[in-house]
Amino acid sequence: MSEPLVPVSNVPTVIINPIISECREHVLNLFNKAESENKLIFHNLKTTIQLVSLSQEILEGIHISDSNRTSILLASWFCFTGFLLDYENAEAKSIEYLRDFLNSSSTSLGNMKAESLISQYYHPKLEDDIAHMIFKDALVLLEYGSNYKVAQNLKAYELELNSGVVKNESEFQAEQLARLLNAKLSTPYTLNTYGHILSQNILSTRKRIQRASSDNSKQKTPIRFEGIEEGIPNRGIQSFFRSNYRVHINLSAIADNKANIMISVNAIIISVLISLLSYRNIAETHPQYILPVVIFIFTGLASLIFAVLSARPKITYPNKNVVDKNIQKRNIIFFGSFVTMKLDRYEEIMDEVFREDHLIYGNMIRDMYNLGKVLDKKYQSLVISYNIFMIGFALTVLTFLATLFL
Repeated sequence: MSEPLVPVSNVPTVIINPIISECREHVLNLFNKAESENKLIFHNLKTTIQLVSLSQEILEGIHISDSNRTSILLASWFCFTGFLLDYENAEAKSIEYLRDFLNSSSTSLGNMKAESLISQYYHPKLEDDIAHMIFKDALVLLEYGSNYKVAQNLKAYELELNSGVVKNESEFQAEQLARLLNAKLSTPYTLNTYGHILSQNILSTRKRIQRASSDNSKQKTPIRFEGIEEGIPNRGIQSFFRSNYRVHINLSAIADNKANIMISVNAIIISVLISLLSYRNIAETHPQYILPVVIFIFTGLASLIFAVLSARPKITYPNKNVVDKNIQKRNIIFFGSFVTMKLDRYEEIMDEVFREDHLIYGNMIRDMYNLGKVLDKKYQSLVISYNIFMIGFALTVLTFLATLFL
């Protein structure tokens, strides 16, 4: 049995009458038990709950009979259940699920209106009936509302998974524009609240089609960095990268400071000890002190070497001998990746990166990963340096005390 896709606490709980309460539990069980739902990335329980929530939101501001209200909510819950049984014949299976539920329900109720509403999703048509208008508005907002791009991409990929239908980008965008133009809101509440969102989606889709058509026909040379502002990154993702970069840079600065301390301390002490050995003739006057001095010179030198390795810069050129632009685009943030390129090539690649969210985020993720690898090497060398210094200093003191008192 598959795991519940949505926590029960997220399921709408505004229940109109007992049959809706039974319906809610029944549909939850259907989705949770279904084996095929792993291929339903749009027509799934989460989307069903979104449809129910939209229907309830519209119903709150409209005076409608209890029977129509019940029909709308029944249709909202059962609209996508047919995809669990037969993806190609989902309408009939959804209605079959609804009838089976009503026949087995503790409340004896036949609901032809709910069946008609479900059919409206699969065969859209204009209806003057208030129940059809409300349910149609809920469906329009579900597919063409604020999450329009995500919803349509999920639908397209789900169709590819279940039916093997693959559409190229131009066909997909043209089809979406046609559907958007036919998507009409009927109730005053949805028109006033969501009408502007549909208009924005129509405009953005039309711009994408025009841009794609221009690129394909080669009628216009694309201007670099034009139209990038349309793809606004998510604020949460921006904050994540900003805070992580700050933490990584601070950790790198801390490591360099600690390495500088080790370099300075060891260099000073080693210089002093060498001077003492050279000018004070300790080997002849105080031969017992030779051993602790030699111990610290060697351990101090080893500690200094690892501190230098920690602070030493290392520059790599991953794109130096790479010709494939697709490979170059994957790692373009680090300066070693682009200093070997000509300016025109660099601008061309950055233009393409800025137009694709996945390239921007992919580059930042890889850069952060590489920063982490550099920090790991820094701190490993730093730990060895401090350990050697600590052990060497302790051995030097103990040896000195031993030669002094024994």
